[in-house]
Amino acid sequence: MQNKGFFLLGLLLVISSVFLSCSTSTSTQTTQPLPSTGNTTSSALVSSSVTTQPSTSQTNWWDKFGKPQYGYEMVVWAGAINGGSFDPDVGFGLSAGVPGPRALFFEPLATLDWTLDRNIWAYQTGFTPLNYMVGELAESWEQKDPTTIILHIRQGVYWQDKTPVNAREFTAQDVKYSFDRVLGTGSGFTEPNPALAGMYSAISNVTTTDQFTVEFKLKDSSIMGMFQILSDQAGLVAQEWDKQADQSDWKSAVGTGAFILTNFQVGTSMTYSNNPNYWGYDPRYPKNKLPYLTTIQFLAIPDITTAIAALRTGKIDIINDPMGGLTWQQAKTLSQTNPDLQMAYTPQSAEALLLRCDKKPFTDIRVREALQLAINLPSIAKSYYGGTIDGDPVGIISENLDGWVTPYSEWPADLQQQYSYNPERGKQLLVEAGYPNGFDTDVVAAQGADIDLLEIVKAEFGEIGVNLTINAMDMVTARNMMSSGKQDQMAWDKKVGNPGSVTTNISNFCTGNLNNYTYNNDPTYDAMFEQVGKATSLEDMQKAVIAANTYALQQHWSVNFCSTIGPFAWQSWLKGYSGEFGIGQYLYYLWIDQSLKK
Repeated sequence: MQNKGFFLLGLLLVISSVFLSCSTSTSTQTTQPLPSTGNTTSSALVSSSVTTQPSTSQTNWWDKFGKPQYGYEMVVWAGAINGGSFDPDVGFGLSAGVPGPRALFFEPLATLDWTLDRNIWAYQTGFTPLNYMVGELAESWEQKDPTTIILHIRQGVYWQDKTPVNAREFTAQDVKYSFDRVLGTGSGFTEPNPALAGMYSAISNVTTTDQFTVEFKLKDSSIMGMFQILSDQAGLVAQEWDKQADQSDWKSAVGTGAFILTNFQVGTSMTYSNNPNYWGYDPRYPKNKLPYLTTIQFLAIPDITTAIAALRTGKIDIINDPMGGLTWQQAKTLSQTNPDLQMAYTPQSAEALLLRCDKKPFTDIRVREALQLAINLPSIAKSYYGGTIDGDPVGIISENLDGWVTPYSEWPADLQQQYSYNPERGKQLLVEAGYPNGFDTDVVAAQGADIDLLEIVKAEFGEIGVNLTINAMDMVTARNMMSSGKQDQMAWDKKVGNPGSVTTNISNFCTGNLNNYTYNNDPTYDAMFEQVGKATSLEDMQKAVIAANTYALQQHWSVNFCSTIGPFAWQSWLKGYSGEFGIGQYLYYLWIDQSLKK
């Protein structure tokens, strides 16, 4: 399963990238493998019980898991199981429409290199350098010329045996059809999918040269085309299924993956059974046919306290939702009361107050900087987050994406001072800006956001004379207000420090982007973003991203906080798992040690 066609070592695969144009809606790493700290947070993290360092007696790092076992069921916690379309381009299943479970039966063109030592890269974020990926449905790829990418499709892969696809072989035509479906460039499609086409803006058209070869023509010679082809955000679907199946019926859901969706009950559970005709083998044990597990069940337990009790009693095997799962407090308690549980901590986005830079008083950069100076990040990190984070401020790009951001420790001294706690300097800036007595302001926050942290912000703003009113409302109303510019002053959202994307984060602050809740309308920044998309080399793209991130920090369009952590916890009998991020194809490689479970 090793891909031999990587033409750019270190090229970033942005798993969640949506590369939108501006006119539309802690170490340094370049191309060398990262140390184990490259995609975790700082040493302030709660100690993890996961050991990735192999002993000297082991031949391979994965030998510590023991010999794989076939059979048995794995139960995964889900906060909610929602209905909806089973079209992979729509998403279904978990809370907030997260489409992760689709990866159990829809396969991507490229996937994670499961043989890679987790000390080199731990796969704990949605960000993965391309040299740590291998071919999946695309066995290999090559760059024919600056605007032509050739994909060689793996032979001997078959759709699952469901009507109307009926276990036929997966071919290059399936790839072309799926991309045409999004881009509106053929196969009967004349209009792009408005929700997804931006993910593939660098692609001009897709053709097949034979049954297992696909040719992608790019609009220019930028490296963004390879990003978009291999990010594989839109699902690869069969033409027969798309035209004949009821996409709202779970019984019709069909892919090429190791598991088949065999039961789906809204609000209760969804169940996958192993695909007896799956093509794949475990690259760690090349004679072992995948998957190991017989069944995977996602069990809906809306209350996290109840979910923790189910984990403690062995009714579920894992809680690994980094956004709606365990808090650091719950993880700390679990590690004390249930020391046999395995734990890992993944870096998460930072909170930010997004200021309406097109309205007074935030049109004045002195006011914006004053608000940042009012926030005591080291104190918040120590008290509110229990010392699990280091208290360093972040820019748009997470410090965990090494090589794509300047770490806080390397910021210029004057920029570090602008993000340090200094309320007296903040008061002075407000006086200079014409607000000697401060001012009243307000913030829109969606219910479920961190309102407790906002209350701390409110108190700290009060120390420099700024009176903050918190307007909490339901998620839909809040999002609609933010994207339509109806919020009066500020929005509270995790728009900075996201470790799962580069281009998406940068685009969020472009003029006209529907996610630009700051309304900064800055042509200099817009031009910087364009340079990201036009870069023809990895090095130039990294430089463009770093420049845009630094410029945004200097402009203070938002009050930025610290990157946080998302704890994962799983049973000791669940083997082959090292805290990898997300819900998807890594489940192919896991097994249950039945002797431990008994």
